[in-house]
Amino acid sequence: MTRVLLRAVAAAAAAFPLVLGSVVPAAAESTAVRDRGDEGGRMDIWTVKLSHGPRSVATKVRVRDFRRGQQQEIFVLYDVRPGRRSLEYAARIYLVESPRLQLYKVRADGTPDHTIRCRDRVTVNYRRDVLRYVVPRTCLRRPNQVRINMMSARKPDELIKDYAPAEGKYTQWVSRT
Repeated sequence: MTRVLLRAVAAAAAAFPLVLGSVVPAAAESTAVRDRGDEGGRMDIWTVKLSHGPRSVATKVRVRDFRRGQQQEIFVLYDVRPGRRSLEYAARIYLVESPRLQLYKVRADGTPDHTIRCRDRVTVNYRRDVLRYVVPRTCLRRPNQVRINMMSARKPDELIKDYAPAEGKYTQWVSRT
């Protein structure tokens, strides 16, 4: 795990209540990553889909074995500036009984800057092992392009983690429609 991610994870303290439901236009540009079976245990990321529409950026992730009531976390790391070699935003989605989430701005050195209050939302389908996270483009300063790195973790203190596409790697850039 990179130092940048370690700092971001350590700083993710409180989470905000959320509004369930999501709407992303069908015309959104998107990319998908298959990452099945490389971690081998629970919380292994199987697929990630990133969609970038006119009003929001949506991430849909399918993992092996989401379990209600278990400590599980999903991190979405956003890179929104193609000329810069670091992430700009990070979202922490903490799953126990009901999902809680936190979106924050990240400094150039990888440390968290501040929490962003936003109308972001998450839905979880435990039967299908699917999580969908939607953040309005305004919360990411209306980027023209976006790419992400995902990390799943089960009981973070045990360091059982998986990345998609891989640790320190990002999806393809997705332009706004």
